[in-house]
Amino acid sequence: MSEDWLETQDFGTIVRYWLNGISECLRSKRFAYGQQHRRESELLLGGC
Repeated sequence: MSEDWLETQDFGTIVRYWLNGISECLRSKRFAYGQQHRRESELLLGGC
């Protein structure tokens, strides 16, 4: 995520994207029962 990207985005959009990413991360961890599945989820989500 570069500064150029931030400058071209509406602040509300950035916040919504960020919050959505966090909720996706939490949901994946809640349902990731196997260690392998959890590791795959973290890779897909950028290791959040």
